[in-house]
Amino acid sequence: MSKVKNKKVFTAGVSLCLAALILAGASRLSSKENNEPAVTALTPTAALTEDSAASKEAEASLLSKNADPAINTLMESYFAATLSGDKAAFESLVSTPDSIDFEQLIRKVEYIVDYENINCYTAQGINGIDLIVYVTYDLKLPSIDTAAPSIDEYYIYYDSNNEPKIYLGTLKEETAAYVNDIRSSKEVSSLINSVSDSLAAAIASDSSLEDFYSSFQSTQDAALEDTASEEISSFETSSSEETATSTEDASLSDTASSDTTPTE
Repeated sequence: MSKVKNKKVFTAGVSLCLAALILAGASRLSSKENNEPAVTALTPTAALTEDSAASKEAEASLLSKNADPAINTLMESYFAATLSGDKAAFESLVSTPDSIDFEQLIRKVEYIVDYENINCYTAQGINGIDLIVYVTYDLKLPSIDTAAPSIDEYYIYYDSNNEPKIYLGTLKEETAAYVNDIRSSKEVSSLINSVSDSLAAAIASDSSLEDFYSSFQSTQDAALEDTASEEISSFETSSSEETATSTEDASLSDTASSDTTPTE
């Protein structure tokens, strides 16, 4: 199975939250600025020669595409649970369901029609993370003919029953550094760039998708400006309060000094 459909009735319009989710792969994971990805921690320690075919093959096999049907089933079930709003199913697929606001997650995917062409690229994990999975898919939106190519990164661990689950916890520093090395590797960068290029081609081929993307960009920019304004306002308010407190403390100190000064 490589397709998950949402059976809900959809209305026109797409929210900012949905836009952020849809374009996660090509924007959040984009690595086109990394012209020379750091792969030192990922390549074999043995020196490679022109005749070292085995070493070259090992280096090229960082990612395995659809190697484990159980992982594909897990991701398809995860997408299906979020689209259908099945909280019980969702909680059975993840490590710490209480760490996620499920209702907010449902609102983010409310207008997604379909996940198509789901593929899972797995890399070996470390410590409590057994696998790092890059999931590519084509996202169908209401009233837009062309699907949006996307890519997401997930962490997988196996529970006591040897069942794969999606890890939602915080990564340890060593694990996070390892994941960053995987993400920055040549093979993963190539995959991310390929999805990014496919999204760009899809946008160029469909004016409706282009309009959506442009609307998303404008809304995102406005949201960032609002956030920046709120942070500045909060900082100014905090500074004013601190100044007022300091002035009041100084005044009280002066008063106290005056009260305790002996008279001649």
